[in-house]
Amino acid sequence: GEAFGVEAARIDVGPLLALVALSDRLPSGLAAWVAEARPQGTVSDLDIPLAARDALAGKATLAGVGFAPVGRRPGLKDLGGLVQFDLDGGALTLDGVDVALDWPTEFGPPLPLTLDGELAAWRDGDGWSIGTSGLDVGADGIALHTRFALGVQGDGTRPTLDLAADLAAFDVVAAKRYWLKTTVPPQVQQWLNDALVAGTARNGRVAMGGDLDHWPFRDGRGRFDARVQLDGVTLAFNEDWPAATALSGEAVFDGPGLRLEGLKGKVLDTAVTDASGRIEDFKVAWLDLELRGGGDAGDLRTLVLQSPLYAPNRPHLDALAISGPAAVDLRLRIPLKREFGEREVEGTLSLDNASVRDARWDIAFEGFSGSVPFTDRGFIVDALPVRYRDTPGALSLRVGDTVRDAAHVAEFQLESELAPGQLLARTPELAWLDPWLEGRSLWDVRVDVPKARPEAPPAPARLSLRSNLVGTRLGLPAPLRKSAATPLPLRLDLPLPASDGVLDLRLGQLMRL
Repeated sequence: GEAFGVEAARIDVGPLLALVALSDRLPSGLAAWVAEARPQGTVSDLDIPLAARDALAGKATLAGVGFAPVGRRPGLKDLGGLVQFDLDGGALTLDGVDVALDWPTEFGPPLPLTLDGELAAWRDGDGWSIGTSGLDVGADGIALHTRFALGVQGDGTRPTLDLAADLAAFDVVAAKRYWLKTTVPPQVQQWLNDALVAGTARNGRVAMGGDLDHWPFRDGRGRFDARVQLDGVTLAFNEDWPAATALSGEAVFDGPGLRLEGLKGKVLDTAVTDASGRIEDFKVAWLDLELRGGGDAGDLRTLVLQSPLYAPNRPHLDALAISGPAAVDLRLRIPLKREFGEREVEGTLSLDNASVRDARWDIAFEGFSGSVPFTDRGFIVDALPVRYRDTPGALSLRVGDTVRDAAHVAEFQLESELAPGQLLARTPELAWLDPWLEGRSLWDVRVDVPKARPEAPPAPARLSLRSNLVGTRLGLPAPLRKSAATPLPLRLDLPLPASDGVLDLRLGQLMRL
């Protein structure tokens, strides 16, 4: 039969491919790509030994192989190495070859890469596949070992891809160069770039399989899973909150979105014992975070002072001093683009035998225990146990949108069995009553703080005291005299401070002052 063989010292493939593209020997789609991408490079030391046409095989050295990007397809520069081939495929040996991946639609400027390993091409039915069983890829700040098979289907559609890769440890800041622009929208890229301040990513691995016509696999027809272990990461998750530091956990990119799992670290001096986060879909990007942690309540107050919770609660938080064991369960929902909606904050603060003091009214409580639910619009303390001057009681506090009366910005209530002197000591205007009162009674103490009104002077807070005085003896002259067992409703209303308004004291139907 007819035999065939070729030897050539050097061939410039650019002009040859341009001529072939003008013929009818290439499919129309491939011919159009060749015309636009302008493949180029040289083939040196080509050796195809004499053999039958159906048994041809050979080898050559490639240098300067490349092609320009076309549309959303990437380009390549400076590929080279020893290639061995036959009619069913070939293998290109890459020995530390420096190339440039030119993919403007995904990475912007060309990416310098170093390739070490072997690339193979083989017939796959009516199409071709390109892949490797082991290729080391080095880039600025990133190094990985990959195995993949890229299936070119020959029908004008995107190829299929099955890929696995292992990444060496890298600085998280280096990742900012490698976001895929068409998959990760600008607002998500901006968040990632701002959020990743410092730290290391370890044990990175990537698994991908599917038809790239369906990328990023929102419909489930394909799989993408890229994950790294975070170590010592500083994450500035939102400009209005302090950054999380010393963060460890796992970050998982799943195609259309991102998950953060098993996070531990700190926010200021508050320990984060368990946290998670998610951007469900990069196209409509909301950051959902759940953080659980704790420490000293004073440290949590410091955190709140540097968060969006401070501004609407400033008068109360400025006056507050708090200490003791505390835990927090915080949930944040943050839009990464303002048009998506408003930020949402909610959570629960759990106190265990805490000490609380309000400097405005010089009042302090011990043994504060229980859960305090809150949002960025207010919070509520609902009849939690406290001690006031060693006397047990139940404390309630409503701030913001949890108030019962819309005219108030805050509502305070203490129910406790108190001696009259404990209350009169705080009201000098009524100190004359102290010698005439003896015993203890259940008191309802309330302070209401009115909302500020535009163009109006600030209104004072109002103190209200209520008791039936059962348990307290009155030594006043008749008809005000009573035994400890006899009920006599007492009601006292006055501004804080008392000098800012009118005092109203009532003893049943017997006296009004």
